[in-house]
Amino acid sequence: MISNFKKILLNSSILAGTIIGAGIFSLPYVFNKAGFLISAVYLVILAAAFIFLYLLYADTVLMTPLKHRFVGESRMYLGLFGYGTAILTAVAGMVLVLTVYLILSPSFINLIFAKSVNNHFLALIIFWLFGSLGILLGMRAIGFEEVLMSVGIVLIVAVLFFLGIDQFKWVAFTKWQPSYFFLPYGPLLFALAGRVAIPEITRRFNKTPQDRCLLKKSIIFGVILSVIVYLAFVLAVTGLSGGSTGTTADAVSGLLNILSREVLVILGVLGVFTLLSSYIIIGLNVKEILRFDFKIPKWLSTLSVVLAPILLYLIGLRHFLPLVSFIGGVFIALEGVLIILMWRQSSKIRGTVLFSHLPKFLLYILLVIFSLGIVYQIAFL
Repeated sequence: MISNFKKILLNSSILAGTIIGAGIFSLPYVFNKAGFLISAVYLVILAAAFIFLYLLYADTVLMTPLKHRFVGESRMYLGLFGYGTAILTAVAGMVLVLTVYLILSPSFINLIFAKSVNNHFLALIIFWLFGSLGILLGMRAIGFEEVLMSVGIVLIVAVLFFLGIDQFKWVAFTKWQPSYFFLPYGPLLFALAGRVAIPEITRRFNKTPQDRCLLKKSIIFGVILSVIVYLAFVLAVTGLSGGSTGTTADAVSGLLNILSREVLVILGVLGVFTLLSSYIIIGLNVKEILRFDFKIPKWLSTLSVVLAPILLYLIGLRHFLPLVSFIGGVFIALEGVLIILMWRQSSKIRGTVLFSHLPKFLLYILLVIFSLGIVYQIAFL
């Protein structure tokens, strides 16, 4: 019993650690603008959708012979269309995520130096240089970056929650603003994305009935844990910021004149370290896809990954929340559609081990949730 509990705790923590990332910093602003009730309903519905989605993907991984990456699985089950779409979501989506980290980095650097780095662009360039150096050198030797990254985020949430929860007031936070009704969709999709952890978790289990049950619980608890952390962060930042008027789009820059110098430095160091670790990990993943799927030479794939985010920033992708919304509403949603279609095809060919019976209407509901979001996000660019 204890060993099973440890297994669930470990694997749900891996999933939660992968899910919790830069998207968390968009949520206080989104919740304040759209209203807590609407945003919370969005969070619950989308969290349930992602639980089903990750279970579908875990089932696909279990039933697929040998080891394949997401791109390879898409080609196996969906042909060239699936392959091309997976490449698009993997490469273009992750390059845009790197740009999000660039945009967010000056906010944390300014926490450390208390705005002594007045040049926003200079702070961004410093972060980009260190991140690019990590990608150039392939700095992935420590092997537990994801764990450190998630610990950094959780520590940030814990510090802010401890400081801000007693200052929280529901009155200004619960107002519903109809004009922002669709605002939570994209950012929440971005914040709940953690597909890359599923193969690692799934391969820790076998196809026995007991392990299937443990795998399901790990996925469910991993998503729920992420939701709890997100809600704690939203409440803490809103409390510290004094309500909706003080909450900024990146969550942290509005805290500069509120927290003590010591706390700002701690949050800044944790934030920069976490963002830098994520930046290098994602950059190396894109580099591998370019090398092994596109057969691009190593030097050119490295150069592409290093230059693409800063070039996107320079041509005008400089706003944190709109970019997070676009990535979530288009690329993460598109990835969700691919997973559903892959599971449908793999279950026809090889059967299923995690689902004795899955009503078709659930698949259709998931397809509607992700597909309509793509249409809406593109239509209102």
